[in-house]
Amino acid sequence: MNAIDMKFFCRGIYDGAVAHVNQEEDARALFAAAGSTYNFSSAGRNSRSNYATKLFNGTKKLSGAFISSFPNPIDKVKFKTWLASYLDEDKLPATLGYYGIPSSVERSLIALARALADQMQLLIHCPEDQRDIVVQSYQQYLSSPSSDSADVKTLYDNDQCIVYTAMKDRRYTVDFDEEIAHTWELYNAGSQTWSDRSLSFCPDGGRHVKALDDAVVVPRTPPGAYAKFTARLKGRGTEGEFPCHWIMVDAEGRNCFPDSTMFDIHIKVVNKQFLERGGRI
Repeated sequence: MNAIDMKFFCRGIYDGAVAHVNQEEDARALFAAAGSTYNFSSAGRNSRSNYATKLFNGTKKLSGAFISSFPNPIDKVKFKTWLASYLDEDKLPATLGYYGIPSSVERSLIALARALADQMQLLIHCPEDQRDIVVQSYQQYLSSPSSDSADVKTLYDNDQCIVYTAMKDRRYTVDFDEEIAHTWELYNAGSQTWSDRSLSFCPDGGRHVKALDDAVVVPRTPPGAYAKFTARLKGRGTEGEFPCHWIMVDAEGRNCFPDSTMFDIHIKVVNKQFLERGGRI
């Protein structure tokens, strides 16, 4: 799914709900949660009592008055909170799948609510831009839960990636000079074929972790296909926790997913011999 409209967006939320009142009332609640002050009961060509339903099912377009009823940005905090209570945790696998997120990817209702809030912002205030950013936003919020915004940016249009490797499997504890091998499992969720790409290591200033493979070739991966590859790293002589930032680059070395941390792993370097003798970190 490379484009998304209000009808598609609302359908996934409605189908994933814990319970329904009716389509009209649920649609009104959705819009109000995003900050809309639109009066659906008032007189006017676009303000009949079933206008919310018509927006929901795609038979009416977003009017100027409706769009202007939302703050810019929308009330993401209120919208995320509403979604977290409206969506059914038991239906989460199906809801994730509806928005193009494979069932084997780590599940998070909060990450989905945040990603849907980002998509709602685009639908309301950039209605001509129907890019589907749910997948990429979801991935970013899984990788960086404390991030205020997914800030979805891609070098190529409709380029989307899902990292299958669970967050717990992206964290390592190693000794001085101990080597580890980390494997990425990626899914091409966009419409761009990954060709002549690689994952490149961006070392921190002190180079406390050494990448034995500074760059790893990403196999040619068409849309809907998977890629799996491995890089070797090792700790150095400084204790501490170190994020290891990796980026996907094209043949010219350009970052395909600017500002994303989805490929990062975290390595904790400890003196295991010291710890085995009873020392404490």
